Amino acid sequence: MHKLLIVEDEPQLRSLFINAFKRLNVSAVAVENGIEGLAAFESFNPDIVLTDIRMPKMSGLELLREIRIRSTRTIVVVMTALDSPELPLEALRMGASDFIRKPVILSELFQTLKKYLNFLENNTQQTKTLGKYIYREAIIEFPTRIDLVPRMVSKLIRGISIPENILLGVHLGLAELITNAIEHGNMGISYDEKCSALKNDPMNGLEELYKSRLQLSETKRKKILVHFKMRKNVLQWKISDEGIGFDWESLPDPTSPENLLGLSGRGILLSRMQFDRLEYIGSGNTVKITKRISVV
Repeated sequence: MHKLLIVEDEPQLRSLFINAFKRLNVSAVAVENGIEGLAAFESFNPDIVLTDIRMPKMSGLELLREIRIRSTRTIVVVMTALDSPELPLEALRMGASDFIRKPVILSELFQTLKKYLNFLENNTQQTKTLGKYIYREAIIEFPTRIDLVPRMVSKLIRGISIPENILLGVHLGLAELITNAIEHGNMGISYDEKCSALKNDPMNGLEELYKSRLQLSETKRKKILVHFKMRKNVLQWKISDEGIGFDWESLPDPTSPENLLGLSGRGILLSRMQFDRLEYIGSGNTVKITKRISVV
């Protein structure tokens, strides 16, 4: 059973989270401030930390900084109010994995945590091997299966010497883009359809929507194609889907204050924070990302 640490200074929210997360089959501990959160982090050793940003004694950003000193593998999700759109961007720059809007929408919170629990359940840890790649190139075809995304990403980075301090970010960034390619590209699920599914059933609505789309023969046959190149310290992935594409040039800037806390473009923002360059090509069916790594 995976372990979740909740750091929230509002007693009612702590109680709500503890009761709600029983449905996710996790071992959860809740504390009321950053100082208690850091102590609990060291003793409880959680897989995921869910923390408010504005708290007395030690803020969520200060807690995040201390956690990243101690661990680069722990998933940290911060919660922030709608009146502070600049804070989640700062948290992402400091190494947060994701952010949640406050007041908290349970459907959004459930889906975020389920995504990372699936990652923890299916992630294959990178193992050290003798020797290292100087040049590598491959084209890999994947099925339209959201549940297999963590395993797809593990395959894409297997055997590459990615520094420990950026490994989690690279993995999660790739997962967001492949999920987008499957969900919006091959499955053709719109933003409004996704919101409606989550509103109707916060726990399982999105999974049911996936299942219904996969029953369509035209969706079943579609694939995700990833073209990977590595030259010395530069990694590059091109992720292509078989959807109709989208007008990526008119996509709102998710880093602007009025757009940052919305759901649209969220995956692109989370991915953009992990790579040196992210660009869409042509009709939007292909996204190219580049990451420079230190050569050891």
